[in-house]
Amino acid sequence: MLLYAGTVVLGMNEKDFWRCTPRKFFALCDVHRKMHGTSEQEETQTGFIDQVLF
Repeated sequence: MLLYAGTVVLGMNEKDFWRCTPRKFFALCDVHRKMHGTSEQEETQTGFIDQVLF
C-alpha cells in the first residue's frame, strides 16, 4: 500500500521511494492530502502502524 501511494499517488519512481525516509514520505502524503482536500472526518481518524502495514 505504501509503495502504491509513493509511486502512483505521489508520482515517485521506485528508486526514490526506497531511498525516502518515513518522515519525508509521510510529510509528502500530508501535503498531498492538503492540496487535494480530504474531509475532516478522515483527518481526525487515528490508528496504529500495524493497521497500515499489515
